[in-house]
Amino acid sequence: MDHMDFVNKLRNSQAAHSEIQTLNIRTVEESKQQLLKDCEEVLSGFLHMLSHFEKLEEEMLDDLAKKGEAIILLRLNGLPAEDCNFNLVPGQRFVFDPKDAMQSPKQA
Repeated sequence: MDHMDFVNKLRNSQAAHSEIQTLNIRTVEESKQQLLKDCEEVLSGFLHMLSHFEKLEEEMLDDLAKKGEAIILLRLNGLPAEDCNFNLVPGQRFVFDPKDAMQSPKQA
């Protein structure tokens, strides 16, 4: 699926510079079928885009859970609360350097 094509489709269809629609005389049933087809197409594209957000959100939650488990383990192993100021960067592996925790702010 071309994502940008989907994003631009509705905007382009309603833009001031878009083509003027020609009058298409048809039955009510044909109009309803066309509307249904158009809505399904747009909603399918929207659902596809939402699935990308879902995957990203799952990865973020997994990342937070792994970092949380590592921090809990450090606390259980005796890391003092004052040394629990971590630089947590989304998407980067959590690495704890005990040497940094042992230095006071004046020494760092």
